[in-house]
Amino acid sequence: MLVGFTGLHGTGKTTIINKIIELLKTQDIEVVLCKELVREEYKDDFENGLLKESKQLEAFEKQINKEIEEYKNDTNNKIIIFDRTGIDYLYYQMYNYIKHIDNDDLYNYSINIWKNMLNIFDKYLSTHYDLIYNIYVSMDNWKRFKLNDNFRNTDVDIYKIMCRIQDNIFNSYWLPIRRHENIYGENEFNNLSKTIYMGILMNFLFKKVIKNGDINDKKLYKDIKKIYNERDILMGDV
Repeated sequence: MLVGFTGLHGTGKTTIINKIIELLKTQDIEVVLCKELVREEYKDDFENGLLKESKQLEAFEKQINKEIEEYKNDTNNKIIIFDRTGIDYLYYQMYNYIKHIDNDDLYNYSINIWKNMLNIFDKYLSTHYDLIYNIYVSMDNWKRFKLNDNFRNTDVDIYKIMCRIQDNIFNSYWLPIRRHENIYGENEFNNLSKTIYMGILMNFLFKKVIKNGDINDKKLYKDIKKIYNERDILMGDV
């Protein structure tokens, strides 16, 4: 099962992912984490807190190839989690060509990169993920905390533009996206992590039933029922 996490920088994705993996491992489930590629391989290719435009297409293609590789290796016995997906590269590159709107040469250069990325995205990405979680932070919280991951740009105006770009991309494609706001508080963080964990676990168990074709697997159904009950308590439904 493939699960992707997407969202702008500084929204708490990696922290939430680490908590979710900790929870999933209590269920004796194999979890594979694919760390953020640009942090691992492109640390020296950033300018003003953003990946150099000359590296965007190369990094995007590496990301997509990794997703395809893991998709082929996917089984119903493990959960593969991506810290960032190919979607993230799309909205960062869209920002690049928007900022070059007054310079024809740079604009054309940027939009050609964007089109190449979009062709790859349309062909591959939308078919791979079982679930994609978008973690976002409200503009008020962004301004309040001036969120800084010591890696990317923390300019509020850039964040505002990026939020609009992100929303436009999400609205342009049918993708299995669940959106969750990170409010930044210990209780809120624990509840958010647990809510996402339960969603992943339920989907994993249902997928297992379907793939195995064993609709009489009573243990699986008991596990699913238990998660539903825990989720209802967490959401205040009972």
